Amino acid sequence: MSIRRLALILRACLNVLMRRLIVPGAGAKGQIRAQRPRVSGVTSRFPPRVLGAIALGGVMGSLARFAIAQAFGTDRLPILAATLIVNVVGAFAIGFVFSYVRSRNSSPLLQPFLITGVLGGFTTFSAFAAEIVVTSDGAFTMVGYIAITLTAGLLAVPLGVRAFRATVGKP
Repeated sequence: MSIRRLALILRACLNVLMRRLIVPGAGAKGQIRAQRPRVSGVTSRFPPRVLGAIALGGVMGSLARFAIAQAFGTDRLPILAATLIVNVVGAFAIGFVFSYVRSRNSSPLLQPFLITGVLGGFTTFSAFAAEIVVTSDGAFTMVGYIAITLTAGLLAVPLGVRAFRATVGKP
């Protein structure tokens, strides 16, 4: 199955999920149809709809990350470069998307879907940690890669926020 076909299937599933989750005519923000489910007499913090949105987003983000990793190849340096690029682009996107979601009256599922799901699946700390251990050829390389990744990621989030503000004309 091609990635394009898989993306079309996931998009169709998301459309169905989003249509069923929001009460028609509930206002700009929308409302989740059901009350939070009860688990052992305690109200769950994570309704199944939110978990479903996160899971669907996670699949999409993970597939995108996998496609980028495959495009870079399997040698040591391309693997590290792919992970670095994915994590920095993802951090930038988190800043941008978070600002976008906060500025709009959007579905209550949009933030969990995009930030926790798609971008959480796209960026991955576990791959970052594993690649440091598996591909490093010395302490200097390992410390340098960690420093570059963390610095670039921490700078990318506020840059994403600023990019959103510049796009919509807010200071």
